[in-house]
Amino acid sequence: MNYYYSDTHFNHENIIKYCGRPFANATEMNDHMFAALEASPIGKDDTLYFLGDFSSRNFQVVSETANKYIDILVKKQVAKLHIILGNHDHVFEHYLEAKRRENPGLAIHVDNMLVVKNDLYPVVLCHYPIESWNNMHHGFLHFFGHVHAKAHNVAVQHVDHHSKELLFKRENRYHVGVDEIGYAPLTMRQIIEKSNETRN
Repeated sequence: MNYYYSDTHFNHENIIKYCGRPFANATEMNDHMFAALEASPIGKDDTLYFLGDFSSRNFQVVSETANKYIDILVKKQVAKLHIILGNHDHVFEHYLEAKRRENPGLAIHVDNMLVVKNDLYPVVLCHYPIESWNNMHHGFLHFFGHVHAKAHNVAVQHVDHHSKELLFKRENRYHVGVDEIGYAPLTMRQIIEKSNETRN
C-alpha cells in the first residue's frame, strides 16, 4: 500500500510559530512526529512517498534525525521510501546520496516530481502545487505540500482568501502537508476522505 505526506520540518523551531503547531519546541515536535510514524499502520511491503521539506539545520543534525526516521521505517519493514525534494531539502539530499550507498534495509528513491499509477487513481507528486498537471482532465490527481495552509483556515498569513480558494478548491488536487492531514502519513483514500470533509 502507498502512504503520503510532506513538510515535517524536523528541527525547525520557527515552523512551530509560523504554522501554529501545538508544540513548545522542536524537540517536542520531533518526538511527536516520530511517535506518530511509529504508531501509523504503514508497514511490511508498503511504500512511503514523502513530498519534501524533511528537516532543517546542518548535516550532522539532519543525519541524526533522518537515521532515526529510516530506522523506524526499516523496523516496520517498509519496502520503499520515495523522496520528492522540497526547497528545504538541500542538506537532506546530500544525506540521502550517502545513505543510499549504505543499503540501509529499504529502497530509497529521490525525485523532483513523480507520477504514481499503482493506487486508487494515478497521481502526480510534487512538493509545489501545480495549476495544470499532466492528464489532469483524465482522472490524474495531484498531491502537493509546501504552502503550510489549511483548507478550513489559513495557517500562513501570506496565503490570502483568493489563493486559498485556488489551492484547495481545484478538483483532484490535494494538500498532503502535516499541517493539513496530521503528523503521520496517510493512504490516498484517507487523504481524499479527509480533504472532502474540509472542502464541504
